[in-house]
Amino acid sequence: MNLGARAARAPGAMGACLMISAILLLLSGCAFRLAAPAQLDQAVRIQVVADQGRIPRAGVDLQAAVAEAVAYRTGWRVHPDGAARLDLSIDRDEFSAAGDNSRGIATRWRHHVLVTALLVTPQGTRTWSGSGTGYAGSRAEEISASKAAAADAADQLARWLATDSPVAPASAGTAGRLQPASGQ
Repeated sequence: MNLGARAARAPGAMGACLMISAILLLLSGCAFRLAAPAQLDQAVRIQVVADQGRIPRAGVDLQAAVAEAVAYRTGWRVHPDGAARLDLSIDRDEFSAAGDNSRGIATRWRHHVLVTALLVTPQGTRTWSGSGTGYAGSRAEEISASKAAAADAADQLARWLATDSPVAPASAGTAGRLQPASGQ
């Protein structure tokens, strides 16, 4: 094959290589799994047991967001009288400036909430800690920023429940290993 023919073929091969690389890159960022999360035999009760935050409705927003995210991501039944429990604790929340104008005056705020969750099932208990963030551009948007932070934390918790299933046997590692339920 002469050099000219090889050069004429290179853009097509290069394009195919770039397309395959782009597809692989997109797939690596997707959160998909080959098997569905393990199912609980009973409904799960989601409750806020501690709220150290400063936003009055943060606990209500977090509980609602977690219930929706857990039902959606795991397929588990969420019910107020569920035998399994998912206890939520808002450990801390903070509002801080996320952007300012040329005079140094805050124009955008960040609401960051730190959450701990304890799942108690007949198979054992699991603990998760994480956070969520929401943004506000004005005082009127603080409530929506709080809801966005709760939804962000809820989504992360539900993803953890769906991918590192607490009702399935623990992996060879020690992180996230089930502990026997202690009469709860």
